[in-house]
Amino acid sequence: MIVRTFAQGLILAALAGSSATAWSWNATGHRLIAGIAWTVMTPSARQEAARLLDAHPDRTRWQAPGGETPDARQTFIAASTWPDEIRHDPRFFTQATEAPTPLLAGFPDMERHTSWHTLARPLDAPAGQLSPNTTSENLGTAIATQCSYFEYQTANAATRTYALPWLIHLVGDAHQPLHVSLRLDTNGEWDGFGTQFRVRDPAGARKSPISLHSYWDDLGGPRKLHGNALDTAIDNLIAHHPQSAMDAEAPAPQWLDESWRAAQANAYPASNDDIAVIDDDFRERSRAIAERRITQAGYRLGRLLNRLLDGPGIAIPQ
Repeated sequence: MIVRTFAQGLILAALAGSSATAWSWNATGHRLIAGIAWTVMTPSARQEAARLLDAHPDRTRWQAPGGETPDARQTFIAASTWPDEIRHDPRFFTQATEAPTPLLAGFPDMERHTSWHTLARPLDAPAGQLSPNTTSENLGTAIATQCSYFEYQTANAATRTYALPWLIHLVGDAHQPLHVSLRLDTNGEWDGFGTQFRVRDPAGARKSPISLHSYWDDLGGPRKLHGNALDTAIDNLIAHHPQSAMDAEAPAPQWLDESWRAAQANAYPASNDDIAVIDDDFRERSRAIAERRITQAGYRLGRLLNRLLDGPGIAIPQ
């Protein structure tokens, strides 16, 4: 058995926070969240979001299926997946592992900011305790930073334009249980937010083993859900989970704590096999949790953007 010191493990936890293998809800999950948020947003918040996104340097890449020009809502939904899409975009680079790429017009920097998607919180640590070696740029600080650009009047329009897709995306990430949790495996090694824990779902679309992190990412639905099918899924989530039951006013730190607690209680199947088999009970329980978290994220994102975009002088969520 490989035994690591606690300090060594915490260093690995910090490194896992910037791993390109730790993704987020799949594209459909983020689109669902953005679509739900749009239903909550006020007309003026929608108008301001549309104005900012129209000025984004990658705006032309957010075409609707079929190539037609997207409307404001479609653009908002498409922007939700942009922070994941740049992971494989050669225009961008990953800090500490790649050489910087040339700065392009409209961007404040060309970093992929992979550490922004996760928060290294060990499942066996006291509630709220982070690794002391966790990078200062993590999911919690990234959300607060993007919010601050809309709070302070010194932030220019270009900064807000760049921040908005990140904020749309990161609110979704904060509600994915395996984005704020990791644990030691049977060999005493950190599992990289579940990316090193292998599972197989006999009832799933993917027959070969995948990581537990990928399993949770895909619980939002098929990756390429668009158009009427996406709209139907959004309507169904709203119908099954009314905003009044979703604690939509909860502050951002609570989102992260909820995800950590959900991971602690329910994210891992009870199996010590090298490849854990997903059973019916775990499948149904994880789907129910993912459905609720995605819907919560949508409501909370919409209300957050109402506060940030619908007038100046609004406090950052604490």
